[in-house]
Amino acid sequence: MAIKTYTTKQIRRLKDRTDWDYIRNMKDGDIDYSDIPEPTDEMFANGTFYSYGKPVENKTSVNLSLMMRY
Repeated sequence: MAIKTYTTKQIRRLKDRTDWDYIRNMKDGDIDYSDIPEPTDEMFANGTFYSYGKPVENKTSVNLSLMMRY
């Protein structure tokens, strides 16, 4: 598989193929989680925390803000 690279100008010209009306109107029950394994305590214990793109040595809390565009 070849890796395709784009310039910022090319990315801005790409057509957005996301069906935003479908995304806005979907319910939680419509989401297919079948290909995602259930998280276990072991997964969390072995995870690496990142802050500003760098691994955090001592596990500290990290605040995360998500903004939704409507």
